[in-house]
Amino acid sequence: MDKTMQIVNHRVFAHLNGLAIGSVAQGLLETGVLDRLFKDHQKKIYLDGLVANHCITLGYTRLAMETLCLAGLLDIQDEGGVSFSMQVTPRGKAWLNHRRLYRQYNELLTTSLESNAQAYMCRISDDDKSTPDDNTLTLVHMHLYAPSICLIMLRLVEQGGQLDMVKDWNSLIWQDILRREGWVSISNSGKVSIPNKVGLLFAPLYAYPISYFPLLRQIPDLLTGEKTNTPTIDRELDINFSGKVFRGPCRDLFLNQLLPLFNTEDVAGQPNVIVDTGCGDATVLIEAYQAIRKETIRGQHLHDYPLLLVGVEYEIAAINVAKQKLQQEGLRHLVIFGDISKPADIHETLNKYNIHVWDILHISKSVVHNRVFTHPNPENAYSNNIPNLNMSYVDVDGQSVSSHSLFNNLVSFFRLWSPWISHHGMIVIESHCWSPMVSQIANDSYPMNLVKTTHNFSTQYLVPAEFYEGAIALSGLVTIKTNSIFAAPGLPPTMTIKHLKNR
Repeated sequence: MDKTMQIVNHRVFAHLNGLAIGSVAQGLLETGVLDRLFKDHQKKIYLDGLVANHCITLGYTRLAMETLCLAGLLDIQDEGGVSFSMQVTPRGKAWLNHRRLYRQYNELLTTSLESNAQAYMCRISDDDKSTPDDNTLTLVHMHLYAPSICLIMLRLVEQGGQLDMVKDWNSLIWQDILRREGWVSISNSGKVSIPNKVGLLFAPLYAYPISYFPLLRQIPDLLTGEKTNTPTIDRELDINFSGKVFRGPCRDLFLNQLLPLFNTEDVAGQPNVIVDTGCGDATVLIEAYQAIRKETIRGQHLHDYPLLLVGVEYEIAAINVAKQKLQQEGLRHLVIFGDISKPADIHETLNKYNIHVWDILHISKSVVHNRVFTHPNPENAYSNNIPNLNMSYVDVDGQSVSSHSLFNNLVSFFRLWSPWISHHGMIVIESHCWSPMVSQIANDSYPMNLVKTTHNFSTQYLVPAEFYEGAIALSGLVTIKTNSIFAAPGLPPTMTIKHLKNR
């Protein structure tokens, strides 16, 4: 990796991870927890006592502390069960000196750049000037202007790397920040451009955190148990981002597993239906069909052996987008409501359209971790000998979920799918997290803290690849083919693509 790429990596991931830290820090500051951590930074602090003394929820506070741990601000020691103790690190002590800058961090999580600028200036003007202007303060400032950087960079992408400063926004503070960041050059006429391709390459990543702004704004309320009915994600933006991710690192590896199934001489024995559960904007279905048409034997026989594309979604917004995209492409399709946690219900609906299980190739992208979690019956546990993830999760009620429960729930999930993927199988693209130790070491290589925090607080269940593979093996499914995607050499995968079948 060249020096320019390393600098951009550090900047991008400091911004993205800072969004998670900022929202968590606001909630912990408002409840007095950050002041307690600062006061007792030399002591071991127990989670149970912290929760009781500050009237905060156990499950979500565990998630918040994990966010600080992944940033290297706390050391956490598992005390058994769902409890742990924590101690502030030297880096955490330096960071806590600037804790008051995070007050009302959620004011920054808006789509108004002018509002961002005003809120940012308010914070830095109130900074404790007795604290030296060190690297930690610089990092905190990067957290504070991260929301605006997200909006600016996404807009630059949408406009092909050009932005009219006068027309789109007019704030000298952001012009100065962008120059110091090295992201842009600004001409005398006010035109903004990204001077190198590296910056533009990373800019689309900023769509991901913007889609989670609604959730990040809710984190302080979740910590105090104040749940709202406000949506946690901008679904349209999230769907769009998911499509971009697929076209980037996933597409070729996915097609490497898909196309051989449609490149056999026995055309009649090939799948007649591709069912994408969690289809989003139907990008994967459309890309699959186009590749089959152009690159396989089946593509030469589509008149005699047509393919039906079926999208399955559980949100009306996604159903409508998928229908529209498939109609625009003129492809033979069906889009239905369904939940990946309930494969039998999906197939009951498919049967109404005369779609039979032996005709179907199932696919899915980044949906397994978004399944509905239910606590397994201890009597039906598949394994008691599983590694402790040393990670925090919650259920829909905010109650802590143990590694044991999560593992057995994942095994149950795959066993539910087992009867429906015995013929052509299921190609599953799934995202993964890293262990806390790896995440701390690799902070500059991937925005894992943001990814883990957004998924944790929205009751999604990212797990490391080895944990995921262990559940597949115990479920009785066979992995026909597998590929992995790595954020950086030497680190565990952040995504796997597996062709699974019932034995």
